[in-house]
Amino acid sequence: MKDSIGLQLFLIRIYVGLNFLPYAIQQLFMGKQIRLMVAQVYKQMELPYPEYLVIFVGICMLLAFLGLTLGFFTRLVAFLAFVFLIVAIFLGKHNEAGFFWFMPGGGWEFLAFWSFVCLSFILTGAGKYSIDKKMRQLNLPLLLRFLIK
Repeated sequence: MKDSIGLQLFLIRIYVGLNFLPYAIQQLFMGKQIRLMVAQVYKQMELPYPEYLVIFVGICMLLAFLGLTLGFFTRLVAFLAFVFLIVAIFLGKHNEAGFFWFMPGGGWEFLAFWSFVCLSFILTGAGKYSIDKKMRQLNLPLLLRFLIK
């Protein structure tokens, strides 16, 4: 039974990480035209420096994808994703659109859900099936040991 919990955590972590990948691809690798379209959306939301924000958001999504999917510096990446998602609720004005994600302007439900899933990985770490687990066996500096605990 105990091993099935480790497997469940692993599968959820993989799925959560994979959910960040399409956003990273869209904002980093689909070309200048797509980046400009996304920047225009950010501009309409009155966000600062929308052209740079596209790259920043893409990098955040890419780090979340890599860290969560591989279980690599999971707590740190989950923390960054958690903060990013909570900030997105307010900067993206999803909090003003109501609760339900399918409403015009998108509500805050979807982002809050994923932020709390990320919070669970901040609290639990990557689990048994992760790079973090393998790295714990190495003699690493104190700060790195803390980040992969």
